[in-house]
Amino acid sequence: MPERIQETEIEVSENDKNGIIQLIKDASNFNFFNANPTIDISAQQLEIINFKYLEFYSREIFKEIDNYPTRIKLTIKERSNVLKYQRIEE
Repeated sequence: MPERIQETEIEVSENDKNGIIQLIKDASNFNFFNANPTIDISAQQLEIINFKYLEFYSREIFKEIDNYPTRIKLTIKERSNVLKYQRIEE
């Protein structure tokens, strides 16, 4: 069965953008990545990871929703006020 992907973008205020970026940077598991990390979520109940790619910050949540492994991904760029939300059912 193919993946199901939902994607939404909204424009947020400068203060909200800065608050989201600070929330990600302040997380205890914040890391820097130069490429998409490979994460195996098959054995995990819930995991939240926070990181900075070269051009954007991201918070990803991995959990099972309605018996489907699901990734919820929020991304925001330092030079844009557009918050991107993706929900991917694998």
